Amino acid sequence: AVIMEEEGPLPEGVAGALLEDTKHILPLLAGRFFGWPERGLSLIGITGTNGKTSVAFFTRHLLNRLAGAAGLIGTIHYDLIDRHLSASHTTPGPVKLRALLAEMKARGAEYAVMEVSSHSLDQGRVAGLSFKVAVFTNLSRDHLDYHGDMDHYFAAKKRLFTEHLSAQGKAVINVADPWGEKLAASLVKPVIKVGEEIRGMVLKRAWDGYVFLLRAGTQEYPLATTLYGDFQLENLLLACSVGLALGFPFSEVVQALEGVQAPPGRLELVAEKEGALVFVDYAHTPSALETALKSLRPLARRLLVVFGCGGERDQGKRPLMGQVAEEWADQVILTNDNPRREDPQKIIRDIRAGMRQAPLIIEDRKEAIGQALSLLKEGDILLVAGKGHETYQEIAGRRYPFSDQQVIKSFLAREAA
Repeated sequence: AVIMEEEGPLPEGVAGALLEDTKHILPLLAGRFFGWPERGLSLIGITGTNGKTSVAFFTRHLLNRLAGAAGLIGTIHYDLIDRHLSASHTTPGPVKLRALLAEMKARGAEYAVMEVSSHSLDQGRVAGLSFKVAVFTNLSRDHLDYHGDMDHYFAAKKRLFTEHLSAQGKAVINVADPWGEKLAASLVKPVIKVGEEIRGMVLKRAWDGYVFLLRAGTQEYPLATTLYGDFQLENLLLACSVGLALGFPFSEVVQALEGVQAPPGRLELVAEKEGALVFVDYAHTPSALETALKSLRPLARRLLVVFGCGGERDQGKRPLMGQVAEEWADQVILTNDNPRREDPQKIIRDIRAGMRQAPLIIEDRKEAIGQALSLLKEGDILLVAGKGHETYQEIAGRRYPFSDQQVIKSFLAREAA
């Protein structure tokens, strides 16, 4: 059978169904084709501008230790228990999504932790899915080239809670974020509020990792980690709250988070060079870049940052990112990110428009990273931002192999030889 939005000729013997909008029926057809795999899984959905990947990784770590096998669908990869696939989208299309859930279930998963993007909610990719827990991290400027403005962006995120949270499901919301506070106030379903009843503090900031204090009501427990950045406290509390929403005791939830690691490219410590630290982070929004730089500032004698902005994406954030970099870093090096089909020099000019002082500009990203490494002295920290886990660079419509981590390690290996 063929489902179509416009009438057309069909092969002999083939039935056809004419629908106004096929995108809403496709997820349901995919669900039926793959045997409704989501019905045998507890779905955890995580949405927000920043932090989705970290919260998803922390939640999967927690569930694997506390509850049962948990799969993961997100920006970096699709973890199907004992099989890993590179991710094509944060939230894949409806057919691929159901196929992944089916394979995950067949491999023994009891839980599926999913990053749910605003695009996927707006385009109906998760239609028919019902989440046991829905998580909101925060909202800041991103994807306005698609959504138009922040209100439409928020409305897309909100659909996870109003259309896809199960009847008995619980919402976990970061109410320290103004958009999170607005979301929590609008819902009638139970909400666990991170920033109110679930909260915490940083006990220790050190070069070997941070120690956090996690609190739920009157209970509090320390958690020593190899994570960096005050912002990770929020991510840990959101993951903790998923455990609480599923009914696990707080003490067991915190214990299950022991040994948690940052996802690849999320304020990832890549190397140490003669008493200087080198980090890679996916920060590609003004708020994410500010968060990463503010997190490293207290540890650094001198803070250097290498970054650019993606082409064919929201141009309004470019000067804002330049402004943030200049405010928090001692040395800014502007370079290419993924310019795609846009003029790289124009992108850099757009970033530069938000800066008072002239930054160092090196368009070639590899060369820019090498120059930044050569400037490091003991006690310095270098942040290479924007691409994180990515293993390619897209220039003029073509993708070339490129990894910030590998470039850094290659330069340092050559210096050591």
